[in-house]
Amino acid sequence: MKHFADFYDQLADKKAAKERANKVLKYIRKYNPQAKNILELGTGNGNVLSNFPKKYKLSGLDIEKRFIRLTKEKVPKTNLFTSSMHNFKINKKFDVIFSIFDSINFLKNFYQWKETFKTIYQHLGNKGLFIFDVYTPLMLKNTKPITHFSEEQFGFMLTKGTVKGNNLIWNFKIFEKKKNNLYQMHKTLFNEKIFPIKKIEDQITKYFEIIEKLDEETLKKPTKNSERLIYITKKQNKI
Repeated sequence: MKHFADFYDQLADKKAAKERANKVLKYIRKYNPQAKNILELGTGNGNVLSNFPKKYKLSGLDIEKRFIRLTKEKVPKTNLFTSSMHNFKINKKFDVIFSIFDSINFLKNFYQWKETFKTIYQHLGNKGLFIFDVYTPLMLKNTKPITHFSEEQFGFMLTKGTVKGNNLIWNFKIFEKKKNNLYQMHKTLFNEKIFPIKKIEDQITKYFEIIEKLDEETLKKPTKNSERLIYITKKQNKI
């Protein structure tokens, strides 16, 4: 059975990745224009990092080796590491660390969230920026059980989305077309955990100053209808 990464390049939205990269770059230029060393947590297939200007010294991290390989193909000069974002150890300080596409929601439990904030703090230089986006509990409320069948370049894909407690569960079945009109099925299950915003911010502010908190889609002040937020934070000098 193949890994989801084997099909991800054919599924990923390159336009969305470029838009996310531009959002991160906007706040780097605004709050840390002298930044050089940048680390992305959760590189996926590398589409976001591939949109960064060459003047930056880029690094990337993902828990899946297959995604690291995809990233290396797109940004070969990037320093890449295979690790979870909650316990990585890199002998280097960064000017900016960022994580988008709700990557932090894929952590297994809130203990890992807390360890992630602590680990990021330890890897940032003075006044370093931590930029990330996150789903709000409204996403759980608004997500109805869905089943979607789509035709793809590799064949077909069946997507099922369900909510269980604070878990947003995605079940993918990929039907890869083979010879003689035969198909091979590959299964992947993703589980995103969503926590109350206050609980998250109580942990963030132990290590970072929140500079801006915005609706990720509009980049305006969050409303009661905001399903995803983006935070621009700065490392506290002392904790």
